Amino acid sequence: MKFLATIALSLTAWTAATTSTKSEPQSWRFAHSDAQILAGVDFRALATTETGRSLRDRFGATLGRGLLDQADRMLMSSVLDPKGRRSDIVILSGAFSLANLRKMATSEGAKVVSFKGVEIAAPPGSTAADPHLAWVVSAGDGTTLLIGNRPAIQAAAERAKTNRLESLAQGNRLFERAQELSPSFPVWVSCDTVPAGFAPKAVDALLDSDEENSAVDGMDLGIRAGATADVNLWIWANTEEVADQVLGHLTASVGSKDSFVLAPWLKELKGQIEGSTLALGAPVAAADIAQRVAPLLAAFALPVSVQAAAPMPAPAVRAKVEANVPVTGLPAEAPKSAAPPPPPKKLVVRIAGLDDGDKEIPYATRQ
Repeated sequence: MKFLATIALSLTAWTAATTSTKSEPQSWRFAHSDAQILAGVDFRALATTETGRSLRDRFGATLGRGLLDQADRMLMSSVLDPKGRRSDIVILSGAFSLANLRKMATSEGAKVVSFKGVEIAAPPGSTAADPHLAWVVSAGDGTTLLIGNRPAIQAAAERAKTNRLESLAQGNRLFERAQELSPSFPVWVSCDTVPAGFAPKAVDALLDSDEENSAVDGMDLGIRAGATADVNLWIWANTEEVADQVLGHLTASVGSKDSFVLAPWLKELKGQIEGSTLALGAPVAAADIAQRVAPLLAAFALPVSVQAAAPMPAPAVRAKVEANVPVTGLPAEAPKSAAPPPPPKKLVVRIAGLDDGDKEIPYATRQ
C-alpha cells in the first residue's frame, strides 16, 4: 500500500454499489439522462455551521444573495450536445416566491416568456446562448429555478414532461453514485472521467493513451464542511493496475513544480487502493475551507467564486467544452476580490498510431 503523506486520516467507507430504494429527487427530472457530470450542493446543510457558511458564500457571490437565501439545494447537470458543445443546467430547489421572482426579473428589464409551463426570464439584450433564469411551479413540489442558456432550459423543460419508465440511476451510473454521495456530503461532484489539468500531466497521458478502452470509469468528490471538514476523492479505475499507476503518479508529483488543481493537496492527502478504486482524503482547517475547496469545484465549472493569491491553472473537464460558469444572467454584486475561473478549454480526444499519423476528434463523437 502506498501513501501520499504520513498524516493519518480516517476515510469514510464507501458503500458497495447497490440499487438504491430511495425515490429520486424531483429536481432530477430536469437533469440530462446521459449526464457526464453531476454536482450537488445542500445549501441548507451548509448554513448550519460557520465553516459551511463560508463555503456557501462562495456560491452566493456567483448566484446572487437573493436567490441563494431562498435556495435549499442545487443540482448541476452537464453534457455535450450533438455538435460537441457543452450544455449545463443548474437546478435550484427551495422556498422561492413566484411573485418576487417575476418582480426581480421585470425590474431589471428582463423579458419573461412561457415555454411548456416554464417561465423564462431573458436578460436585456441577451441572445439564446446567454445565461437565462427560469422557474416552474409544480403541484406539491413548490417552485424550481433553472439557470442555463435558452436551449438548455427548453431541453430541461421537455425532459421534465417525459414519463420515465425507469429511474435515472438504472440508465446512468452517475445518478446511482449521486444517491450514495448526497446523504454524507453537502457538496459533491460525480464525473464520468478525471478532469484534464486536475491531476499531474502523467495522469492525463495515462488516460489519453487508453481513452478508447476507458482506463478510468469516473471520479467522485465529496466535501464535508461541519465541525470536521475534509475532502474525499474516489477515482474509479477499471483495474487495480491502473489505480496503482494513478496513485504512483500522484506520489511522484509531491513537491514538484507542475501546476495542476490537486497539487496544493498532495502533501496532506492520504490514499489507498480499494479493489480497483483509488480512495484519497485530506482534512481541511475550518478557516481555510472556502479558499481551498473553491478551486476544486471550479475545475468542474460549478457556479462558485474563486479567490486565490496566485493564478490558478485552467483545467478542462473532458466532459465539458466551451462554456463559462453559468450565472443567473441578472446583475449581482460580487466581492471585488472574487475572480471567476477561466472557461474550460476545448476538448478533443487524441487517437495515436493510425496509418496517417495521430488524429484528434471532438469528445462528443468518441465511441
